[in-house]
Amino acid sequence: MMFVVPQRSPIIRAGIISIIFCMGYTVGYRTNFLNSLATGAIFILLWRPVELFAAGFELSFVVVLGLGCFVGVLLDIRRYDEFGDLDSSQFKIESLSTNQYIQQKLAQYIKGLLVVSLVAWLVGMPLAAYHFNRIALWGAVLSTVLFPLIALILLIGLFKISLAIVMPLLSLPLDWPLDWLSRAVIFIVEKGSNLPYSNINTCSPPLWLIAVFYGLLIWAAWSVKRTRRLNRWPLISLAGWAVIFIWLLPFSPAGGGTSLHMLDIGHGTATVLKLSDGKVICYDIGSLSNFNLAERTVTPFLRSQGIGSIDAI
Repeated sequence: MMFVVPQRSPIIRAGIISIIFCMGYTVGYRTNFLNSLATGAIFILLWRPVELFAAGFELSFVVVLGLGCFVGVLLDIRRYDEFGDLDSSQFKIESLSTNQYIQQKLAQYIKGLLVVSLVAWLVGMPLAAYHFNRIALWGAVLSTVLFPLIALILLIGLFKISLAIVMPLLSLPLDWPLDWLSRAVIFIVEKGSNLPYSNINTCSPPLWLIAVFYGLLIWAAWSVKRTRRLNRWPLISLAGWAVIFIWLLPFSPAGGGTSLHMLDIGHGTATVLKLSDGKVICYDIGSLSNFNLAERTVTPFLRSQGIGSIDAI
C-alpha cells in the first residue's frame, strides 16, 4: 500500500512499523513499540529532514506515541499481580448467554473507541492549535463515530485495489458501498462542523506552554511504565495545565511593528496590513473559489496573529 497511496509521513510511519513487526514475528523476536516508532521517525528524517517541522509528521508520531503509552492502561488491557506477572484472574471464564456476550463485546468496543479517540484528541490538541489555529471540541466524539466507517472504507478499498489488479470488472460493484460510506463520512463531518463550539479559532499557543504540556505527558508516561497505572500527580498537573491553557485563550497577541500579509485564497486577493500603531486594514478579501473566505482563511489568520478587530476594509 505504501506504493499506491501518497508517500506522506503517516503512511511511511505505519508502513515501517508494520514491516518491523512482520520481520520480528517471522524470525520469532518480540518487537518493541518505542523502538519501532523511533525507527520510522529516523528513516523519515534521514529521507526528508524538513518533515520535522511539518504538522503531519509531528501530529502523526505524537498521537501514535500517546496511544501506545496510555490506551492500554486506560482500558486495563493488562493486569499484573504484585510480582509483575499476569494476573490469572483475568482468564476466568464466565458463563454468558449469547445476548450478554454480544452486549459485553459491544460495550468493550465502544469503550475502546472512546478511549482511543479521547487520547488522540488530547495528545494532538496543542499541536493542532499551534499549526491550524483551531481547537475542535467535538473532535473526540466525532472520531468515535467516524472510525468504524473509515475502517470499512479502508478495508473495502484495499480489497477493491487488490481485486482490480487481477479482475477489474469484478471490482466495479464495490464502488457502490465505497461511495455510500464516503457520503456518510462527509455528511457526519458537515453536521459536526455545525455543532456549537465545533471549532474555536485561536492564535498559536506560546511554545513554552506546548513544551510544558508534553513534558507533563512524558512524566505521566514514565509513571505508567513504572507503576502500570496512571498516578495522581501527573493527572493533577495536566489538569492545571488545561486551566492555564483555557485561561490564556486566545493567547497573547502578536508584537508591534508594521506587517503586510497576502493570504492564499485561490483565484482572488486577500491583503491584511497591520500598522505600527496597531490598526489593521484589510483590502479586497474576494475570491472566485467556492468556499467561505472568512471562516476558512481570513478569521483563522487574524486569530493566529492575535488580531481581534479590523479598523478598515
